[in-house]
Amino acid sequence: MAPRFIIRDAGGVVRTLRRIAIRDSGGTTRVLKRMFVRDGGGVARLVYESIRVATQPANVSGSSGAGSPSGKVISAQAACAFAGSNGTLTYAWHTTNCTADSPNSPNTTFSATVNAASTVDGTAYCTGSDGVNSVNTNLIQVPLTNTTPAVQIISGTINSNGIYPAAASAAVWFNSNGDQFEQTNQYPNGNVIGSWNPGGAPGSFDFRATLQSGTAPNLANMTDTLGTWVEATNSTFGASWGLTVTNKNGATETCTLLIEVAQHGTGVPLASGTVTLTVSDAA
Repeated sequence: MAPRFIIRDAGGVVRTLRRIAIRDSGGTTRVLKRMFVRDGGGVARLVYESIRVATQPANVSGSSGAGSPSGKVISAQAACAFAGSNGTLTYAWHTTNCTADSPNSPNTTFSATVNAASTVDGTAYCTGSDGVNSVNTNLIQVPLTNTTPAVQIISGTINSNGIYPAAASAAVWFNSNGDQFEQTNQYPNGNVIGSWNPGGAPGSFDFRATLQSGTAPNLANMTDTLGTWVEATNSTFGASWGLTVTNKNGATETCTLLIEVAQHGTGVPLASGTVTLTVSDAA
């Protein structure tokens, strides 16, 4: 560190000089950034230096499967440095759309909560201060990406009515094209409720149904094993679960299923929903 300047003020108090201002030939007052003196040997020596940026930070990014519907993504570390001859230097990171995890350190990562299959574009810069003067680094870009697929299960109730002696049946199923279907007496070939894969995430996905209450699914050819992950395919009914009531004059059956979706072979749920099947065999 360069030597300090010591002065005595008008009241006779000894003080350390923290800032030097000069008036240039045009009459404008300017804060002196550096000052050199030539010693007795003719060597120029730095005796005063205001705070300056010694190391500019570079752009950083982060990418991870942080979860669905959202999760925390953390960037790589950014680093900067300040230099100067005026006392202790302090650091303060300023951000938009993200948070500095070490906001008062020269080195920090950045984080944000990011929706599945989405990117948050953050920015950051750091302010250095020596207690009198301050200076900012350049602005850096901080993109943070959550690579988890954006998938969903559409919750709701599927009702189906039959007229005795005909059977009443209701089912829910999922195909590999991203469609969630309902099947009822009114829609014997199925009706698209919506998309379980609105983000168009690539790859294969599995579905699992767990009975929450009521009668276990029992519809022939449309009931996969409960509690087991079943891959969605382009077959007629994909991953499916159905309920039926047959030849029961005026009978009603209901089952409520918790249905989860995961990337194929992982067994890690990305999203879940509750589907209730209700069938009535009216007189």
